[in-house]
Amino acid sequence: MLRISKCAVSGAVVLACTLAPTASETAAPATFGIPQDVQAITAIENAMASETDIDKVMPNFADDATMADMMGPGWYEGRDQIRAAVAPQLKGLQSIGYRMEEITVASDGEFACAAMRIHFDATKTDKSQVHMTIRQLDGFKKVGGQWRIVQQHISVPADAKTGAPMFDDKTPGRGALAWARPSAPGPAVSATAAKPEINAWLEASEVPKSFAEMLTYYGPGDDEIIFDFNSPGELRGRKEMRAFYAPQFTGVRNMEIHIPVRHIDSDGKFGVEISQQNLQLNMKNGTSQRVSFRQSDCVRRVGSKWYSFFEMGSFPVDPKTGKSVMLDPAGFK
Repeated sequence: MLRISKCAVSGAVVLACTLAPTASETAAPATFGIPQDVQAITAIENAMASETDIDKVMPNFADDATMADMMGPGWYEGRDQIRAAVAPQLKGLQSIGYRMEEITVASDGEFACAAMRIHFDATKTDKSQVHMTIRQLDGFKKVGGQWRIVQQHISVPADAKTGAPMFDDKTPGRGALAWARPSAPGPAVSATAAKPEINAWLEASEVPKSFAEMLTYYGPGDDEIIFDFNSPGELRGRKEMRAFYAPQFTGVRNMEIHIPVRHIDSDGKFGVEISQQNLQLNMKNGTSQRVSFRQSDCVRRVGSKWYSFFEMGSFPVDPKTGKSVMLDPAGFK
């Protein structure tokens, strides 16, 4: 679960973390990053990053894919909506130069996720330049033997002091994540059973009663990537997350969550979720704070529990004002 930090929105809290593996989990085989899948998905991501032809981009998406784009409204369901949103963006570009600042790919052979930071130097058709660094989280599924994107989330971090979107964040890439042992998910349940389990994980993880409870929703090893709302925008492992999030838990009495939109897919041991969320933080001093955001998670089932290992939270950017949209008042009615 991710929350906006105090410094960005008047004391609202950012929450996320991990759990250490239990003794019964340590025997799981370390097959989480299948080399041929990592190579194939990395090739797809590199090809898409520089592509300006919408007809070459769209075959990489599943028919029922969902996209959370960084520019508002920024929520598109199905290939038709995605194409309608992306085509005008690409049409205005003459060429795209890019640098893959970092990419980490996880796969179990049927599902996969790629967590990336990508820097773009693009030239528009009017010859003007665009320089931008984004965070991207893509969920993949094998469809007819081919990898297809089922969920895509693209964002930029919000400045921790002002809340303004940071379109060209200079934070250096950190390379691929080193997987802890064990990293592989399993044992599996049926895909039908997995979806309500992941939904239960999602709802519970958003409103932990304590920081200690929060720790149980992530992991199970010390190998997670969190793309936070705010700069520096990326956290890895429990030490970094504890240092960043634990102090922000102070002052919160409890939380209420409303998740009006969610999409979950799974093969029974690996899963992906993308959602729109409205969070109310009830503070110990009697006040309440509200924040609206989009969230994506790549999750794995280890033993009988689900854990997030890649996560992104973001605000869409209003294309008219250039500001982050941090609250949807209608979401709390």
